[in-house]
Amino acid sequence: MNVTVSVDGRIHDPSSALKQELTTALWIIGLQIQRETQIRTPFSTGILRASILSTEPRETPQGLQVVVGTSVPYSTVVEFGRTPNSRMPPPRAIADWLITKHRLSEEQALKLAWPVARSIAKRGTKGKFMFTNAMNTVEPMIDDIVNAAIQRGLEK
Repeated sequence: MNVTVSVDGRIHDPSSALKQELTTALWIIGLQIQRETQIRTPFSTGILRASILSTEPRETPQGLQVVVGTSVPYSTVVEFGRTPNSRMPPPRAIADWLITKHRLSEEQALKLAWPVARSIAKRGTKGKFMFTNAMNTVEPMIDDIVNAAIQRGLEK
């Protein structure tokens, strides 16, 4: 699961003050999206929340770019949910969640894991939309951050 923010166009002078200011602006935007996403991420073990990171801004053919994302495989299910009548989640993962979140014993969690997993497969789950909502929160600020960076870069 990734969110990408790009500043259109290429800056031909890599040492330019404008490029330095835009790179700093993208750092700020990336870290804001990272922070807002982490705040909105459900917390059980903290693995998903801790895995959400912003990359260093880099030059691409489209311009400067920063990516905020995670490599945790289940992040898309948490973001978008699971549709009804879809694949059943792994019962072991459900058991681990029950132990952590509801402080059940291993024996209790294993007894409940299969019916919970079947119920999730049948009924689905709602998405948390933590990346989507974080982007919706930060997006109105992006123009102001980039415009301020351009102004600073042109003044140097």
